[in-house]
Amino acid sequence: AQTSIWLWFWTHFVKTNGGPIFDALGMINVTRPELLIIRKRYAKMDQAGNLIVRPSLTNGARPVRYCTGFAPGTKSFMMQRLLARPSRQ
Repeated sequence: AQTSIWLWFWTHFVKTNGGPIFDALGMINVTRPELLIIRKRYAKMDQAGNLIVRPSLTNGARPVRYCTGFAPGTKSFMMQRLLARPSRQ
């Protein structure tokens, strides 16, 4: 499967213990929002290009939805979804 190739690349070529799951947070937020703790925060870029996120409004910041935590079942949910075989229709 495509996931196997992706994981092989990160574990054998990059030599890490896994790989980044780029869109996992978005997928969890849509499918199981109760697993996430989402708070309103304010974000802006500083002059060096770093993203700065704060709980209160500062000059030039914009309101964002920010994940501040995860429920205990979040990791197992993600692993089940990653390891599941796609259904054939």
